[in-house]
Amino acid sequence: MSTVHTIRLHGPWSYEVVHVEATEGQDAPLRGRFSLDDGLGDVLGASFRGSAPGGSALSATVRLARRFNCPTGLGAHNRVWLVIESTGDVAAVALNEQPLRALNDSALAEFDVTDRLADHNVLTLDVVAQETAPTIPASVRLEIREHGAYVPPS
Repeated sequence: MSTVHTIRLHGPWSYEVVHVEATEGQDAPLRGRFSLDDGLGDVLGASFRGSAPGGSALSATVRLARRFNCPTGLGAHNRVWLVIESTGDVAAVALNEQPLRALNDSALAEFDVTDRLADHNVLTLDVVAQETAPTIPASVRLEIREHGAYVPPS
């Protein structure tokens, strides 16, 4: 049986509201920091919890970013997988500004990112919010797996 080493990427994340449509009285901050464990609802404010003060609903794209270093001690037999659980409202994923692929509200998304890793990395998730706080992933992690070994989703 193969072993998997897991590196959780739960925080700190930065966020930036990169696109906003049709809002009156928007009170959401444009950028800040948070943890996946905390969620974005309270951080982004009342605009994302129903309709914005003053009547108009908020629609926005929020870019989440998490910096991390390349795992050490990797051998030729190791592959590094990015695993996103409960992708929610995540519309796009990129590693070091290279798109991985669009997501369609799946329960689990996995990407072999071994060949895309640099010494210092930036993972970005574009989350689309429609009138309510965006649903963010339940878990984002790196899994270091033995090459060729099948590891069923946890």
